[in-house]
Amino acid sequence: MLRMSGIEQAGRLIDSITNKFALLGRHPRAGRRRDEIHPGVRSMPAGSYVIYYRWRKNAVEIAHVFHAMRDQRKAGDQQTDSICTWG
Repeated sequence: MLRMSGIEQAGRLIDSITNKFALLGRHPRAGRRRDEIHPGVRSMPAGSYVIYYRWRKNAVEIAHVFHAMRDQRKAGDQQTDSICTWG
């Protein structure tokens, strides 16, 4: 059995996430509403990760991408130095 290198695995992970970005650009309402996190926030699973985004000024704005096993609310609240916060 062939094993992928870490670089190959990382490349596939990045591709799967960025493919979801493209999908969200075409279908911004495809994700689940997450008003319990913040009004207007939506989420979309991408493998073992969750993409958080919102629709702003005719564009999708990606707010966060977190591993699904993390406490999602806590992870978002800890991103105070991030360009994109929940608000």
